[in-house]
Amino acid sequence: MARAIRTLILSNMPDTDIKRARFRILDPTLNTEGADCPVCTQRVQYYRRSIYNKMARCLIVLYHLNRRDTSQYHHINDITKGVTDSSGDFAKFLYWGLIEQKPKDDSDKKKKTSGFWRITEKGKRFVRGEVRVWKQAIVFNSKCYGFVTKDDQADSLTIQQALGADFNYSELMQVA
Repeated sequence: MARAIRTLILSNMPDTDIKRARFRILDPTLNTEGADCPVCTQRVQYYRRSIYNKMARCLIVLYHLNRRDTSQYHHINDITKGVTDSSGDFAKFLYWGLIEQKPKDDSDKKKKTSGFWRITEKGKRFVRGEVRVWKQAIVFNSKCYGFVTKDDQADSLTIQQALGADFNYSELMQVA
């Protein structure tokens, strides 16, 4: 089905090398190993991003912070404190719709982002074990282009699976 749609799109595009190359490179089902852009020579590769245990633990911390005040955003340092030294992967929860970022003040030219986050309703449901999310997001240039979705059970995960066998979910969920 997907191949038929791509064929239909290509057959209706003006016959230019640039448009065909762009379509081939930006389609994650066609560009699975990465490629060099024939126009600008930049390396173009999709990456599969997963939720791992330190990310899951940070989401649980944010869940607890937001239980006290559901409208408040929290700084990344407060979320990752005691869990991880690296905060870069936390923002990847955006791909799954589990967190939202506070908009940055446009007058502040020194910062790329606000650094403040809050958990979404879907994120709360994930932390409570009420929903599963896809294991792997397909990402290019910091944008999610979809998820690996061959088999609902095999390709999705719960918060407990993200935490792994070494963590006690009940203990992490206790109110401090």
